[in-house]
Formats: sequence, C-alpha cells, structure tokens
Amino acid sequence: MRALILGLISFARNGAATPCPHVLLSETVLLDGSQKHLHFWADDDDLDDAAASILSKLGVTDESAVVTLSSRLRTKRDEVCPKTQDDDGDTERACKNTAAAGDSAALLRAHMLDEFGGDTRGEMAVIGLYPGHDASIAIAVGGRVQCVLELERLFDVRYFCPTYSDETRFRDEWTRALAAVRERCVCDPRPCPRAFDVGVVVGFSLFTNSGSRQMMVRHIVEDTFGGPPRAVARWRSVDHHEAHAHTAYFASPFRRALVVSYDGGGNDGAFEVYVGEYSKMARVARLDYNLGHMYRFLASFLPEVTGDAIAPAWCADYDGQTQPMSAAWKARSRATWLALAKHERPPFGMDLSWAGKLMGYSATGSARSGALLEELESLYNHSGQLRPGFGRVDKQAYIPLPYHLLAAVCSGVEGQRNAAATIQRSFENVVLGAIEAVLARTGGAERFDGVVLTGGCALNVLANQLIADRLRMRVFVPPNPGDEGLAVGGLWAAGPPPPRVASLQYLGFDLWDGDDLAAEARTRGAASLAALGGPDFLAELLASHRTGNASDGGGRCPQAIVAVVRGRQEHGPRALGHRSLIAVPDSDAIRERMNALKHRQWYRPVAPMVASEDLEAVFGHDAFADSPYMSLAPKVKPAVRAAFPAMAHLDGTARHQSVSRDDEPWVWALLRAVGRRIGLGVLINTSFNTRGHPIVNTVRDSLKMLDELPDLDFVVIEDWLFSKPPALRKRELMCGIRNGKNSVTVS
Repeated sequence: MRALILGLISFARNGAATPCPHVLLSETVLLDGSQKHLHFWADDDDLDDAAASILSKLGVTDESAVVTLSSRLRTKRDEVCPKTQDDDGDTERACKNTAAAGDSAALLRAHMLDEFGGDTRGEMAVIGLYPGHDASIAIAVGGRVQCVLELERLFDVRYFCPTYSDETRFRDEWTRALAAVRERCVCDPRPCPRAFDVGVVVGFSLFTNSGSRQMMVRHIVEDTFGGPPRAVARWRSVDHHEAHAHTAYFASPFRRALVVSYDGGGNDGAFEVYVGEYSKMARVARLDYNLGHMYRFLASFLPEVTGDAIAPAWCADYDGQTQPMSAAWKARSRATWLALAKHERPPFGMDLSWAGKLMGYSATGSARSGALLEELESLYNHSGQLRPGFGRVDKQAYIPLPYHLLAAVCSGVEGQRNAAATIQRSFENVVLGAIEAVLARTGGAERFDGVVLTGGCALNVLANQLIADRLRMRVFVPPNPGDEGLAVGGLWAAGPPPPRVASLQYLGFDLWDGDDLAAEARTRGAASLAALGGPDFLAELLASHRTGNASDGGGRCPQAIVAVVRGRQEHGPRALGHRSLIAVPDSDAIRERMNALKHRQWYRPVAPMVASEDLEAVFGHDAFADSPYMSLAPKVKPAVRAAFPAMAHLDGTARHQSVSRDDEPWVWALLRAVGRRIGLGVLINTSFNTRGHPIVNTVRDSLKMLDELPDLDFVVIEDWLFSKPPALRKRELMCGIRNGKNSVTVS
C-alpha cells in the first residue's frame, strides 16, 4: 500500500483550546416592546454586516442600533474566543473552554432549537448550491433542511451538469432551477425564506472556467430571490469533500465517527478522511488515491458494461507476445496514455453509470488471485497520479498498461467476467486496507461509534458490506452520498443541524404537475386506493398470483408489477418507496420482467424492500442488516433464496432497503400486509424510470409509461390506482381479489 499522507488535526478534549467555527454568540434586543434573541457565528468575518443584515430582516434600519449590536458582539467574541498564536506563529481564534462556549453538540444544537423557537426570522437561513455534475440546490432554516432540488429531476437529464461552455444556457438553467426552488420548496412550519444569512457554493474541479461561472450563480441567486438589502447577507465557499463529510456525519446516528469521503475527485482531493465529534469536523488524512476515476476507467475494458466497441481498441494494444515489463510494452503503454490524454482514442469519456453497472456485473465471474489481482491493486494504489482522459500524463508517474487485464479481457466473455470480479475484489482490498491504516493512526475502532462512508464510491455496497463485516463496526452511508448531496453538505458546513434532525431521504419535490392528477383520475376511471382498502388491497393485488386462482380455469393469476408514486421525491440515487417499481420476488422471471421493463442489462440486480421485523429471517441474526438507504449487501439465507429467488443477486447478496414503521409508515404497512399473504414482508423494488432518464416526477410521464410499457400493470399516484383498461376488472374477475368480505368494483 502507498504511504499515507496524514495531516493530523487536534480536537477539543477536556476543555482544551479549539477553533470556534460553530460557536454561537447570542444577544437580546428589544423590539416593539418584546425581547428578541439573535444569534451569530463567532467566525463571522464581518460582524457589522451580519448585524445589519439580521436587523434589517426585523425592520430595524437605525445605523446606531447596528453599531451598538456589532460592538457588543465583538466584545463577547473576544471573551469567548480570544485570539491565540499556534506553534507556527499564525493567529486564530480559539475557545478556552468548550462547555462554557456552548460548543458541545448537546448544548449547541439544543440552544439553537430552543432559542430560535421555529421562527425563521431568528433562525439562520442558508441556501446551498453545487454547480458540478449531479448539480443541486438546498435550503435550510436553523440547520433543518427544507428541500433539495436535484437539477436532473427538473431537466430530465440524468447526472445533469450545467452547460459551462455556453454562458446563456448556463444562466437560463440556473434561473429556471432557482425559480423552481423559490416557488415550490415546502418549508415547515413557516413559509420558506426569500433572503438568506449565508449562501454556500460547493467546489469541484472539472472545468477550468468554473470560478467565473460560480460567481454568476451567486448573481442569479440575488436576482431570483431579491430582498432588501440583499438576498444573501454573505457568501462562502466549501470544499468538495468537506461538504461530503458534513452531509454524511450529521445525517448519521453517531457522536464520534471516522468519516471517509472518496470519489472521482473534487477541488480538495479524491480520498479524504475526517473525524466527526459532536458538532465538530476536522480532516485527519488525505490519501493519494483516485479510486472512483480508476474504477470507472477499468470498466471501459468490459463490453458488457459499456455496451459499445471500446474493447477492440484495447485489444489492439495486446498481441500476446510482448512481455509485460519489456521496453516495448512500456513504450506502447506510454503512447496509449498520451493518446487517451489527448482524446485521440477511446474511451473518449467515461459514463458515470459505468461504475454501478460494473459492480453488478462483477457477480457474473469469479475473482482471480495472482498476477491479475496484484496488477489491479497496483493501478488503484497509483490512481492518484494517473488519471486517464484528463488531458495530461504525469511524466514522473510512469505506469505500464494492465497487461494481465488485457490478456483476460481479450480472451473472451468468460475472461471479461472474471476480470470484472477481480476489479471489484481489488477495489475492496485497497479500500479496506486504507481504512484499517487510518483507524490505526487515529486511535483505533474503540474510539468511534462507527464508520461513515460518503462520496460516489460509497455507492459500492459490496465494499461497504466488507468494511462492516471485517471491521465489526457499524457503518453508515447517507441516502445522498454522491455529488447530489453536496448542497446539503454546504448547508451543514455553514451551521450544523439540530438534534434528532429529520431524515434526508424524502426531501425532494412533489410532482411537478400534481395539479393535473384529479382530472387524469376522472378521465381514466382511476380508483381511490384508500376506498379499496389501502396498503392491504395493494398487497392482495401484488400477491394474487399466489393467493388466487383464475375462475375460468386458466391456472394461476398473472403476476403484477406496480409503480408507486407518492409524496415527495427521494433525495439521492435510490428509489425508496416514493418513486418505485415493486413486485413479489418469488421467481427469476419477475426479475427478468423488471429489467426488460427498464431496458436494463440482464445482470443488473433489483433490490428488495424488507420489513424490519423480517430482517433476521432474511439475513440471519449476525448480519449487519439495518440499511434504510440500500447501503449494504449482506448474504441472503439459502432457504429464503430458494423461496424468493428474485430477492438476491447472482452472488447471493441483496442490496436491500430495511423499512420500519418510523422510516416510512405506508411502505412498512404494505410490506407487513404482503407478509401476511406470502409469509415474509418483502418486495423487490427498483426506481421508476426508463433507461437514460432520472427518476420520474410527473403524472404525465408516469401514465405514459403505464400506457407504453407492456410489463407495467398498475400505477399508484398518491391515492389513485391507475390500470391498463380493463386490466384491474379482469384481474378481479379472474383472481377473486377482495376487500374484506366484499369483492372489489372498479369502474
């Protein structure tokens, strides 16, 4: 393993001096005969500006009041967080006693929640923006996230990235997106803010002209929201992995956690390690890896993953004769890396979907040991120096082409599938080794409540499961570990959330055209699901192929696939019951129908939803099976696989969603009702979208898919059950579906 590049940062313990980014300064002012509590951050660069901004929101414009308030705040800051000099002579503010300063998580968060009292005028309003691929906008009030817009869901372009090459389009895209947030974000308990104390832009590193565009985004925010004297009182920038770490840690159940953020690279690296303790976050290590980029690059060797003819270009480099360490092979490697850097040969770009496909495809083969495994681990270990296709090759970091990988890939389909399994295995080995090394340098596993994984690579559920199993530690992955979660991380870098913050998974937007739903229901003769029996009726519909027999003697009832579109959209890449395709997982055929419906590759898994009461029955008592966001992939018990073969992937694992009553009451009730009919509270679930498009968020598209996709039988939109006429009536007559004691009538 490559040497770790550690920059250890000390933390507050036993009243030691610590930096003050999350210390509140509180002052009370008399306004219209009543007291008003105001709160500021001790690290605010300009307390005069901050005081003026919050007083203006309260309707106070008297200049003397601003001067008086800012003077009192500066005095209090100097008392609580005096300036000190470190060993290098640098000056910074530090808190001499964290308890007195209110810097512990319990004091800080409870203080924020109680003192603010839910009044948005007294709470800090923050808007966060991430302008890279998977662009997003988020709003928080008092640290509580109110909504998140993933721009792909608005523009119907998967992994949406703003058009940096065209200033006019770039401005139009952000104007439309910010207008959608302004008009459609739902805040609780009061209307959403139209002016913000802090605006945050999260960094990335894909474009050389990103700086000017980020400034443009700030101006568009000001133009869209307006508000005296400014829409945003002050702006700040947050680094890419800093935002990832804040999103994941503050969404976790842990008080002390090792936080690992790794992906294909941001403005601050590609493999960053932090320690989160209560309300504080500090980076403790930066490792010289870019595992996300290398994993996706290695996918380009596999034609069943990329779906195109990249592999022949690779096999042209391999003649089976040249020896791997010979001068000729090194020269050929050098020429290939340069051609890739200049975009003179494929792969010219690497699809962001390849990583997920490779992870699923890896189950089709068997991982190899020996030269191939060692070669791939070496590539991962050098991945921080070699980034194919990024316009340059580091002359000091010469790495030969993967000779043994090419030999396997060019030998045929079996070799390609075994290569995929070995690519995954070597990835897991390197990640696990890196985390074990960092743990050893930061006090060991006993110091932490658990490990938090985030960044795009945290979507690799096989690696997540291995880390949980090998370290015997609790592992948490947020519902939004990819770049779509960075706007939320920006919010929480500006101010941490209060205790017991609501989960993030359902903070997307309601249906864009929800106002059209009632008319569509009338036109199409949809039935009220609540009137039919709610989740219990839907469970009967889903299980009728097992519990009912065709009355005309035609054998068993046909099995149903149902789309569910309810409530606010999921935030993050996984469908978690609000925009899902679901079915009973009791045959391989239903998995094949699911994949055919979405035009997906045959090897792609579908994920089960499992009621929390049935987790042990599915996975066993010793499995790390609590996974509300599809973050882990434990082995399914053999007997359960035999009875419900569509639950598990080809390797026997299941990337499941565990569902408790508290997680999602309606989905939990549905699973329990299914369990009463088939013996286990499980359904298979995949996102409701078609190939190349993000998860659906319109009535129009939902019904269009119902009309056009032969394998889709029903769509539930809010409380309305839509069917292909006369499918529901036919199923009722054939299978005797009943609501209590009465047969169902649907017009």
